[in-house]
Amino acid sequence: VSGLSTGDGVTAYYYLNCGRCRWCLSNLEPLCVNTGGNVGLNCDGGYGEYIKLPAHIFIKLPASLNYKEHPAEVGVITDALATPYKVLRRARIKAGETVAVFGAGGGVGIHQVMFAKWARARVIAIDVATSKFHACRKAGADEVIDPRAADVVEALLDLTDGEGVDVVVDYVSATSTLEAGARALGRHG
Repeated sequence: VSGLSTGDGVTAYYYLNCGRCRWCLSNLEPLCVNTGGNVGLNCDGGYGEYIKLPAHIFIKLPASLNYKEHPAEVGVITDALATPYKVLRRARIKAGETVAVFGAGGGVGIHQVMFAKWARARVIAIDVATSKFHACRKAGADEVIDPRAADVVEALLDLTDGEGVDVVVDYVSATSTLEAGARALGRHG
């Protein structure tokens, strides 16, 4: 094993992948043809104190993260932070683009708002929980939309002067949000 030593703080990547097939080498590990399933579903999970996995599935934690004093905070990194970061990279979100985030007030969605803002995009947060709008704005959302109070597609088109958004990220994944997101995309969205 290289890159890891006994006693290192680690977490586990969710997908049990081979790390060698064309899908893994393209950062599309969920499509791995040699998949062994998922950590936590097909084997003991990443929240266990001790688990046995292929070495390349482990992610070494930076020394600056004190996992012993803050295990809960560090434990969510592989989902709440890694997922939106990977989406940011896959969607190639760039400065000046407009990004709509469905489910923006949830644990993963709020971090997507932060990452999109970090990429210097204009961020539109969409959530049915209006009580989360303040948190969305604090995380960097420029605008918020309540789909129960307005037609989401019309609102997104209004906010983009009819151009549509560049990127839609959907953490709700319901038929209504997927269809609305697709209809709100602009040219080359």
